[in-house]
Amino acid sequence: MSVRADRLEQFIVDAVLYRLDPPELAAAMSAEPGNPDAERSQAEIDQSRQELDELAAMYGRREIAMTERQAARTPIERRVTDARKQLGRHTRTTALAGQIGKSTELRERWSSLPLTRQHAIVAAVLDHITVAPARRGYNRFDPGRFTPIWRA
Repeated sequence: MSVRADRLEQFIVDAVLYRLDPPELAAAMSAEPGNPDAERSQAEIDQSRQELDELAAMYGRREIAMTERQAARTPIERRVTDARKQLGRHTRTTALAGQIGKSTELRERWSSLPLTRQHAIVAAVLDHITVAPARRGYNRFDPGRFTPIWRA
């Protein structure tokens, strides 16, 4: 029996966001020192995203031409790509910086986060999901089949 990806993805996101709120996770994470390299990489990604937004707004207001926009956009996108690669090499816990205990706020922003950021948050908390066999004759999504195995 197959599992619809959208239902499973939503189940995983809900489980991860729920997992970010307990005080035990906050205590465990605050005991770990931050990784300055990962923090710099994430700051570079955030700043570059903001620059891309500003660039698009300037083009929208006709302050720059399309060729100028494209010329400015290429190095910014290269910085984002490089920073994402660097971030992937750093600790997983950095992805949770500023997110622990704020699942309601994160839930509201989740769909607007880049897929790479969503993945980093999920991967920092969740090791894998164990899938139990389907129940015979039960043709609906059954969250009881899935057991999250947490990293933290």
